Amino acid sequence: MAKKRRKEEVDNLLNSEHFLKTVHMKTKYYLVKNLVKKYKHKTLDNLDIIEDIADDVMRTLSVVGADMYGRYGRYGEDEKD
Repeated sequence: MAKKRRKEEVDNLLNSEHFLKTVHMKTKYYLVKNLVKKYKHKTLDNLDIIEDIADDVMRTLSVVGADMYGRYGRYGEDEKD
């Protein structure tokens, strides 16, 4: 019963507006931080740099997604419904 209650609490958290804003802000922060660090002295004048930026965006989304899954995604996986 405690596992079910915990799963419901996590589900409510994941569906809350506060959680979504937190994920949005964390993703945006890491994305801006990494892009500024890597590209502050470059111009976006060729396709290779733009492809590098796209790769960096995908990597950042993967890292934040894995972090969120590691924190919240595993709750309730081993329960039988």
